[in-house]
Amino acid sequence: MGFTGHETGPGVAASAGFAPTCGRSIADVPIAKPFWRPISTLMVRPLLSTLAILLSLTATAVPQDTADSVWTRLLDQDARVSFTSRTELAALTALEGGGLDQDSRAAALFALGASGSTRARALLEESLNDGPVRERCAAVLALGEMGIGVRTLLEGLREDSDPLVSECALLALMRTGRWAAAEYVEAVAESGDEARSQVAEKLLLFATNAPASESTAASELLLELRWDAARRFGLVDHRAWEVVQLERLAQDPEFLKGFILTAVAETYRPGIKDHFRSLVEAERKGLGAVSDTTICAALRAMPKEVSLLVESGLWNPRWDVLLQEIRDSELEGSTRGLLNVAKEIPSMRYRAVSLLVRSGNTEVLEPVLDELESGELGPMQLVWCCEALGDSGSQAAIPALDLLSQHSIENVAAAANIQLARLGDERAAVEVKGFLADTDSYMHRQVVGWVAAHAESPILASLLSDALSDMKGARALEANIALSLEGDSAARGRLREILISGLPPGELGASAVRALEASGSIEDLAYLKHQFPHERDRVVNEALALAMFRARDSRVLPLIRAGVWDSEEFDQSVLASALFIEIAGLRALVDEARYEPMLDAHSDHARYRAPKYPRRVGYALGLWGGAQALEELYSEVSDVREDVRHGAVLGALASRTH
Repeated sequence: MGFTGHETGPGVAASAGFAPTCGRSIADVPIAKPFWRPISTLMVRPLLSTLAILLSLTATAVPQDTADSVWTRLLDQDARVSFTSRTELAALTALEGGGLDQDSRAAALFALGASGSTRARALLEESLNDGPVRERCAAVLALGEMGIGVRTLLEGLREDSDPLVSECALLALMRTGRWAAAEYVEAVAESGDEARSQVAEKLLLFATNAPASESTAASELLLELRWDAARRFGLVDHRAWEVVQLERLAQDPEFLKGFILTAVAETYRPGIKDHFRSLVEAERKGLGAVSDTTICAALRAMPKEVSLLVESGLWNPRWDVLLQEIRDSELEGSTRGLLNVAKEIPSMRYRAVSLLVRSGNTEVLEPVLDELESGELGPMQLVWCCEALGDSGSQAAIPALDLLSQHSIENVAAAANIQLARLGDERAAVEVKGFLADTDSYMHRQVVGWVAAHAESPILASLLSDALSDMKGARALEANIALSLEGDSAARGRLREILISGLPPGELGASAVRALEASGSIEDLAYLKHQFPHERDRVVNEALALAMFRARDSRVLPLIRAGVWDSEEFDQSVLASALFIEIAGLRALVDEARYEPMLDAHSDHARYRAPKYPRRVGYALGLWGGAQALEELYSEVSDVREDVRHGAVLGALASRTH
């Protein structure tokens, strides 16, 4: 089969011996010729046409859900699905490369059948008997899509021990487009087994007139697999789904800003700090406040400079956001001046003290010990004090922690015992073990989080690992992520098992991405690549995009290019240009500056929204590329707009100050 790139349609399917619905929506299959038989044959063998009419009439009396129902959504979705001659290669490559979660593997197996692949017959047959039920069903339905020489195999699965596999075998028989297979299903519908008969009747109607049918487990699964397979290996609305998703992300200003600024904060290029400072100043003056995204990225890019600016009173960001970023990014050693200022703010005092102690400044604990004895501190202030005492690593902190471990407020007592266990107190370790074992306690989730935050402690890591057998869901995931980040290979194996069902949403999913990325495993990187772009979750997508950037994966180029041309802020565009060079090289940015501005600013293909944008891209080119970039740009002067040349000259001059 040649890879022509054309969508598979009915004519191609029929001529190649593929399943009759290959590349078409379920609703498109006509009642008059459900098995691709000529009309004359249907006149002689009217069984299925008559049955379809009767079942359709019966179905009208069955109450149907509204347009918002899952079944209606699946049918509507299916009208958007198609597969191409490249589907087979894409699915085979994904299966051979590994790193797929369960849903992706099932979709890949089904895609082989949907593409009409005959090379994958052996792989599909191997998947019939082993693996999760969804994968087995995907292989069964894929064989039905293939349609040739599978009848005996599918009929043999009719008595499978798993009811869903058995039901999928009936549906797959209908999907082969063979009269004998259809008669077999009709015989089941007329059998004395009431449950099987009802399912078979519904499948017959689904295969002949899907819009009038009711859902069954097998028909829902078929539509889900067609949708998943099309998104990953085919087309949705005649476009690759990954392209659609990346375009959606590129049009999300908040996502784009978070990704670009976080990524560029990790690069080391002269001049980047100047543009972070300029970006913060522009937001401060123009919006009256600096966004959390900008200040956190600036802090990562230049912690000492931000600390100085805050300490001097020039910048006044939100303290809670700033201290959390210092903690998460472990920047306390570079921000002592800032933390000393925060220490004098009552609401931030003990959080700042904890970070100062972590940076090695234990002298700040002396006044805190006196304040503890006053009895005037609130619960969270006491919790921060516990962490500060534990971070000191000093045996002198034990008496104060002992006293706090007997506090009447349970979370304060738990926090104190965790820190005592870090310092080697065996009694406290037993208390922590009890907290971790009591999964029904309202404190359990909090204790798991606190222990996980200090998994670098061998004692706490051991306690966390021992308690894992009783944990489920998000708590088990959080514990395994923490242990994986500390190099625990067993925890990393358990993490992979949990994530085989896919990444969870939100910050927990982002943490899982970071844990897999930190492993350095080719298999884990392959998994992350298959997960990107993630649907409907900005936080997880940002973590995945950053992982792809660090791996220098070219799929993030559309996002970076959008940052170059579409960013409202001048400095963000210039910083995005630095990322463009990191991924594609200086020559690629030269080509962007030379050819992209030649588009009409009002055309549908223009990436920028104002005439000034080409000049700033030229500026970025001169700034990051210097004299070499100017030589490249001027090698074909006729191709370059004047505003691009002017920008490049200004940028090259600016680069001389770095």
